[in-house]
Amino acid sequence: MPDMNGFEFLDYYQRLPKSFIDRCIVTILSSTLDFGDIKKAEANTYVAKMFMKPLNPKELSDFLHLL
Repeated sequence: MPDMNGFEFLDYYQRLPKSFIDRCIVTILSSTLDFGDIKKAEANTYVAKMFMKPLNPKELSDFLHLL
């Protein structure tokens, strides 16, 4: 993202109105190999799913069917 990284976005996102947050599903698409970043993202209460690049279409489809 050009203006902020994913964690900066999550910090901003959590300050949005609850009425907005309740209507959104946050997913992350990342190429990180940093285990700390992966755990940090997975531990965030607003992140529903973290996908790794390259995106696996079946993994995405399976996730969407759970919604």
